Amino acid sequence: MNLDKERAGRREPGREDLHHHEGREEVLRGREEALHDEDELRVERSEEELRAGTRQRAERENQALIAAGFEPTEEEDDLWRSKDGVWFGRNAAMQSARQTLHTSTGRDVFNEEVM
Repeated sequence: MNLDKERAGRREPGREDLHHHEGREEVLRGREEALHDEDELRVERSEEELRAGTRQRAERENQALIAAGFEPTEEEDDLWRSKDGVWFGRNAAMQSARQTLHTSTGRDVFNEEVM
């Protein structure tokens, strides 16, 4: 019986270190998960900012196209009709509008920041 008490009082070498090590691994895993979640949020915010920037740019371009005399068509956002009745794809309309507005204002209105 004395031997059993003695054995019960003893601890195996390294067992405490093992528990300490496992606890540290859990803490590190938790931090890693938190960093991953933070990265996910950062990506989501970046994507939202990109979409917002794209919408703002499209709105500015639409305003410039209208100022240059183009009308949006009902079929698609990518088709625009000039005041002469000619249909343009968005990129071609943008080129024509840029040239028209640059000639009339002397500025590149597409590259100006809107406040």
